[in-house]
Amino acid sequence: MNPSFALKLVAVCEAYFTLQEFTELAQLFMVQVDALSEYQPTWLSVCKEIAGKLDHGNTRSFVDNLLELAETRNADGVAHQTWERRDYHRGLTPVLAQAQELLSDSATPTELTVSAGQAFTAKSKVRELVAAATNELFVVDPYVGLGTLDCLRDVTVPIRLLAGDHSQAISSDFAPGLTAFLAEGHNLTVRRGQALHDRHLVFNDRCWLVGGSLKDAGKKPFHCIEIIDKATVVADLEARWSSATVFPSEPQ
Repeated sequence: MNPSFALKLVAVCEAYFTLQEFTELAQLFMVQVDALSEYQPTWLSVCKEIAGKLDHGNTRSFVDNLLELAETRNADGVAHQTWERRDYHRGLTPVLAQAQELLSDSATPTELTVSAGQAFTAKSKVRELVAAATNELFVVDPYVGLGTLDCLRDVTVPIRLLAGDHSQAISSDFAPGLTAFLAEGHNLTVRRGQALHDRHLVFNDRCWLVGGSLKDAGKKPFHCIEIIDKATVVADLEARWSSATVFPSEPQ
């Protein structure tokens, strides 16, 4: 959690929203805020919770829209209020800008794009993305290799990896790499599924579509974009996992 962002959000919410309106907006984006169910919720407890789970579900989108609405109300206050209130809103204008900047810096991105020939940069960005997982990470990639494990090395939560089941799906360096990966304490389960075409990353109640295999990230133009309407996609991936076979090197 970024404490500075939480405090800026407190100031914005106190100025431009009631707790009731905030609750209704959160429900609109299907964002659960446990602090709102307390007997006497405070903006500090609410914003602290929101700042701590920006990477979960629709929270980032909710806060993006919340700040946009606050920005509109701020501009309206500057333009139409009495001079005393106008100064108040002018004082909040930089706070809004700082909150938006901090949000941009602290939240897990919705999109990654790296040009061809930048393998180091691409793998670094992937490692940074998946390291934000605070619950299980589910990776679907028809082709895996040692480079796949390199992308996953900073993940601290359990990982499921679904690879293809054809002869070229798993490179020869993957099995010995997996043994070393598990020996270092990583929790990784590998299965092989049929007819895999697309590549996905699923964690923190979010889902990304990946344009190329992680093992080759950066060799070609690399793209990764979040899927907002993810329920059907994730359900299909889970069904494929359920019907997949265990990779031989997986510990029993």
